[in-house]
Amino acid sequence: PAILQQCVALGRSSIKIERLSRCPLRIDQFHQPIAKPVDAPLERIIRRSSVESQVFLQLMEKIKLALVRGIRTLLMTDRESKAAAVAGIELDESHPGYKHILIQPQPGGGLTFANASVESLYGRVASGWKIADGKLTVTIQVPPNTTATVRLPKAKLEQVTEGQKPLTSRADILSARQAGDTVLVEVGSGQYVFESMAIGAN
Repeated sequence: PAILQQCVALGRSSIKIERLSRCPLRIDQFHQPIAKPVDAPLERIIRRSSVESQVFLQLMEKIKLALVRGIRTLLMTDRESKAAAVAGIELDESHPGYKHILIQPQPGGGLTFANASVESLYGRVASGWKIADGKLTVTIQVPPNTTATVRLPKAKLEQVTEGQKPLTSRADILSARQAGDTVLVEVGSGQYVFESMAIGAN
């Protein structure tokens, strides 16, 4: 109000009109330029960077693959389940979804070999065994981000090898121990080939 009164007084005086420019009241104090409209939220989402888009698509592919693998596991037939069991693939009920896998080959019954695989949420789980030349050979595949317990029946710890090397010399073997007439081996993800004396072999 005080500034406005000064300007009014100046306007009524005989001071020339150019003197009004000295008035502290300026028109641009009341006029602000209209800001440029910003993009709508939907447009900003659509314009996300290419890196973010690639990450999003990769995540969706992983979810899709996990769902497909989970459905395949649920739809396994009784015959497929039995074949997997004979080959040695068993579920660990304390770690659902094959987060931890039990590999328990079941040689016998006149069989000399067996092979099976299962598509888990983490990837392909495979187990196979064969008896030849007096040896039991067990080949397994453990998917990423999982672990497995391998049970080798009628075996002695000092006679078991992996990759043709004694278990005690393998740094990638988590643990190995004798449990009665069975050797228990703990492993992480990867492919392994175990050999031991075949059941009944001298």
